[in-house]
Amino acid sequence: MPLLLVLFLISCSALANEPEAIIERLVAEAWKPLTVRVEWTFRESSRRDLKPGIEYAIANPKPIRLAGNLTLKLEGSDVSGKLHSLPVIGQAQIFGDGFTVIDYISAGENIEPEQVRQTELEWTRLNGQPVTDFGSEADLIAVRGLVPGRTICIDDLKAAPVIRKDQPVTLELSDNLITISLAGRALRDGAVGEEIPVSVELEHTKRYRGIVVDKTTVRFIQ
Repeated sequence: MPLLLVLFLISCSALANEPEAIIERLVAEAWKPLTVRVEWTFRESSRRDLKPGIEYAIANPKPIRLAGNLTLKLEGSDVSGKLHSLPVIGQAQIFGDGFTVIDYISAGENIEPEQVRQTELEWTRLNGQPVTDFGSEADLIAVRGLVPGRTICIDDLKAAPVIRKDQPVTLELSDNLITISLAGRALRDGAVGEEIPVSVELEHTKRYRGIVVDKTTVRFIQ
């Protein structure tokens, strides 16, 4: 094996055993099933060397959110079974592949796949569950203003309505043996799976509740 390659492999092995690299790996594992990249920086004058030959883990109770300024307790046993404990203090910067808008999108606007891009974004101060898949069939609207460079979270989006307020709809009532269809009027917007009120003109106007099935159908619920 060429000498330069040997030296390179030795260097990589040494870096992987640096305290920062070990903590970065442990924090990244704690983020699973999300895949993240971690950059750990010890707080000034708090860098600690980890004992060799010990498989450390982050002890419970873990912080609710493993990002930003952290105080962690690492634990691990040596070959004799002796438990070693080590507190570490520092900052964990978290990066992950996410989606962000190309241009600003206002709350209430439709958002299409071509209006977003996937890239590595910082998740250190992420407030919510990031969107990890933006399918081509997405029919979504923004719940709040979406800013370029900021990760889109699940709570930032909602399904676009397929039924609009005052639209004629079919209200279906079923008891597994028979299905009755009534002509009605939607009393508010609704996306598939959402519950909306429906007005039906019988002898008197009656108001029912139902689940939106598609663009014209609402399934009656008790």
